[in-house]
Amino acid sequence: MARIQKPSNDISGILIESVEGSLQIKGWGEDKISMEADSEDELHYTLDDDSLTLSADGDCLLRIPNESSLHIETVSGNTYIQDIEGEVHVENVDGSLTMKNVGETHVENVAGNLSVRGVEGDMAIDDVAGNMTLRDVEGDVKAADVHGNLALRNIEGSIVAKGDGNVELRLEDQGNDVTVEAAGNIFCSLEDGADAEVAFESGAQSIRISTNKGKQLVQASKHVLTLGDGGMDVALNAGGYIDFRSEKGKSFVLNMDMDFSKDAGDLAEDISEQVSSQVEAQLESLNDQLEGLAEQLKDTGDRSVRHAQRKVAQAKRQLERRLEHQHLRGRGAQGGILAGRKADPVSEKERMLILQMVQEKKVSVEQAEMLLNTLEGRPAAPVAPAAQAAPTPPEAPEGNEND
Repeated sequence: MARIQKPSNDISGILIESVEGSLQIKGWGEDKISMEADSEDELHYTLDDDSLTLSADGDCLLRIPNESSLHIETVSGNTYIQDIEGEVHVENVDGSLTMKNVGETHVENVAGNLSVRGVEGDMAIDDVAGNMTLRDVEGDVKAADVHGNLALRNIEGSIVAKGDGNVELRLEDQGNDVTVEAAGNIFCSLEDGADAEVAFESGAQSIRISTNKGKQLVQASKHVLTLGDGGMDVALNAGGYIDFRSEKGKSFVLNMDMDFSKDAGDLAEDISEQVSSQVEAQLESLNDQLEGLAEQLKDTGDRSVRHAQRKVAQAKRQLERRLEHQHLRGRGAQGGILAGRKADPVSEKERMLILQMVQEKKVSVEQAEMLLNTLEGRPAAPVAPAAQAAPTPPEAPEGNEND
């Protein structure tokens, strides 16, 4: 590893023209600049009276004074930036970008994920191909286009954001306007006691609202909710479902990088463990749903989905054995209801997965309602399986069927 150190003198501006590998930039309290690479030949730089211009043919580690401003043009790998108090401008990162404790920031294009924690000023994002997580921003946030999932927490200024996946919001009563659009579902927590006018728009015509006054499910595409004096304007527009909460001690704990295929199998196993206290007809109906889900997953060529299919099939076999056991025990005295323990509450992860299954047309709305009722231990009439769509021609198999 080669290291070059130069006095910083009055240098305040750092320009990174290109890095052909990964880039790490850390601010420090020293009056000097440190540049590290595998060899000195990989570093190309010029020092002027008040600026440094740098390019690197491979990976690069750069230490600069905390108060520096930073402009990055192109990085071929991942980028990590920490403890930079000046303005930060990032044009293109071909990998993922992580920032911590930076000044006012503008990010143009990130090919991977973007994760930011701690911004002293405004945050502007033009385009992120992966997921994005922002928290602890002292100014406004503008995220024009996030192609993955989006999570925002502790934003002191206004928010304008658009995402192609699911969106999680944790809002405080800062009095600033919020406008969020998601192609998927929106999960929003607003600080208890906030004054807000909340306008909902749901493509799935399903808006779940929980406040200190109670819970309601609005089955409509649009709805308006006034909290307190209606001070801040919040607009939530989802292509899927909206789950909104503003109650004491309640918020979402979500994993926005959820692996749907894996969690589908895990959820199927959870379902098979929690239905022992339900009506026999519900068990049979749930068994039909698992069979239908396994059939819909059958023709996909993705290995992770095939793994989920095997998990679903295993859960189905467990249900069938349970049904045989219930038949041997016979029906109870209360119209066929079988005694048993109360089911555990449905976790937010399970609820999010079921909503996503509906959005992706893996189950119908009625089937999802039946699954939630079953998981939560509420009796419900069995639901007939949804009509199956025309079969899709199978893709060429990938590897051995026993993978």
